[in-house]
Amino acid sequence: MVKKNNNIKSMVRMAVENSPVAVSKAKQGSKQHMLDINKHIEETVNKFEDDGRPLIKKFKNDDPSTYLSAQKPVMDTWDLLKKSAQMSAAKGDFSEIRDIKQTLREQYQRNGGQWMSDDEKKLINKYKSPEPIKIDMNGITKGRMMLEQMREEDKRLEEQKKKIFEKNISHENFSGLAYLLNNKG
Repeated sequence: MVKKNNNIKSMVRMAVENSPVAVSKAKQGSKQHMLDINKHIEETVNKFEDDGRPLIKKFKNDDPSTYLSAQKPVMDTWDLLKKSAQMSAAKGDFSEIRDIKQTLREQYQRNGGQWMSDDEKKLINKYKSPEPIKIDMNGITKGRMMLEQMREEDKRLEEQKKKIFEKNISHENFSGLAYLLNNKG
């Protein structure tokens, strides 16, 4: 995955460096210019899946889901607030994440977390992992044992059939005209 991602990244970097359209309005060679280029490259790389295919669907006139305006990632205000709080917490400012957690705790007390996602419940330590699915193995083992018994019975019947046919072949009973013409005896 890293190699493919680096391959896409290098292709995008080459395209940005050789493009006549400027990615950044900052002075070329400045620190801000490099930050803008790197940000543009990361955003472009994130538009691709692991195998290098673009996430954007091919345009079809009769399918509105393929319009570019319909393919923009949609984030509501709450998701943006959570993302912003997580990014500021990663930088060391925990005030926003505290506010988010306080809001989540209040909502959990009001409705019991009925409409909260698992990630939101994890933030306030109210997430309970679902109980593992219990599978009744008795029916499965009975079926397996019955199958083995059926196979043993088939083998036993096959051996009996072979013995019967061997007896018929080895004890050839000639009678009538064939008996009289048999000069082996």
